[in-house]
Amino acid sequence: MSLPYISQQITIYGGAITLFLGIIGNCLNIVIFTSVRTYRQNSCVLYFLNSSIFNFIYISINLSTRILSIGFGIDPTRTSLIWCKIRSFCIPTFAQIIVYSTCLATISQFMLTSRSARIRRLVTTKSTYKIIFILNLHFS
Repeated sequence: MSLPYISQQITIYGGAITLFLGIIGNCLNIVIFTSVRTYRQNSCVLYFLNSSIFNFIYISINLSTRILSIGFGIDPTRTSLIWCKIRSFCIPTFAQIIVYSTCLATISQFMLTSRSARIRRLVTTKSTYKIIFILNLHFS
């Protein structure tokens, strides 16, 4: 067995398992975060919901094309100029949105647990929706 063959097999099977579990995990996050009313009123959960939605798209685009190109030798970015441009835009954009959403969730949680009532009042659901909208608009 050669090293490229082992690498190809790890990409195929490891990537497929990661893709499958990532899609299921993010779908469950989206369902849970949207179905429970008290979760929709928590700013931290809204940031995680935004992160889960973009993580679902990111995993679907990135891992599926990676498995196709490295595992099976089918590279859709070489055959379609449109797909190449879409993928090269989506991958870094969605990665940044995911990271920023997670950071904003951490900041929001810190502010919500602050001793100062003035800081706690700054975090509202309305302001969270505005920040998420601006974040998604800014990077897209």
